[in-house]
Amino acid sequence: RTEILDASGAVVTVAAHTVAAASFHDAAGHQYKYNLPLRTLVPGEYLLRIVASTARSTVRRDVRFVIH
Repeated sequence: RTEILDASGAVVTVAAHTVAAASFHDAAGHQYKYNLPLRTLVPGEYLLRIVASTARSTVRRDVRFVIH
């Protein structure tokens, strides 16, 4: 799941992406690309959140960015 949150913490966009277990060839993981919807984001501070889950665990990564 990929989310973009605004400065108040409100989710402004969300996308879901399912990856089959067979696509993981080794322990290096899976390459994931997400195109930021820059044309729809007004100037301000945002948080890009990527969440990856399996039946046994969940990993989350957050990256802050600013639109000027």
